[in-house]
Amino acid sequence: MIPTSRIERKLTEYIHRAYPLSSEVIRQLADRASVKKISRSDILCAEGEIFDKLVFVSEGIFRISRIMNGEDDTIAFGEEGDPYLSLATYLYDQPSLWSYNPVTDGEVIMVDNQDLRELVDTTELMNWFNRVLLRQVHALENRYVWLGQQDAYSRYLRLQKLRPDVFNNVPLKYIASYLGVTQSTLSRIRARIVGK
Repeated sequence: MIPTSRIERKLTEYIHRAYPLSSEVIRQLADRASVKKISRSDILCAEGEIFDKLVFVSEGIFRISRIMNGEDDTIAFGEEGDPYLSLATYLYDQPSLWSYNPVTDGEVIMVDNQDLRELVDTTELMNWFNRVLLRQVHALENRYVWLGQQDAYSRYLRLQKLRPDVFNNVPLKYIASYLGVTQSTLSRIRARIVGK
């Protein structure tokens, strides 16, 4: 069992990145949270299934994906401190539209949606929740604009600069999917960089 004080410290760090909540609200969230070790072979959240938790990555790298036209499409990566929530389940009790699973061994802090809803309705947690949701929608907007406007080489360099841990720990097939290129194109980009 991981002490609540450790969970509270981590949640304080993660939550304050988006919005500074009071220590009392974070303590209430920590009291309702649990920690789970995750193996890279585990399935945390599967597309098409109910996922009734808010998750914070406390160790490892996770991948948001969806099957699109029969292909496994990587939408985003989650690293330490990043939250994940299936909005389809949270808002409508419907199955998740995304999968959210580890690509490395890791650990997550989880809070049940029922507890989250209670705190969102009765505390200032709604302020953090709104800020995080808006940031994530903005990140998705940026990704799709980025995919349409930059060439594959520029996208690779940008991802390498912004998320270096992804390059060191994530299989190339997921990086290629995220960049919207084939693995052979990704190999050519990497060879071009090494050849410089």
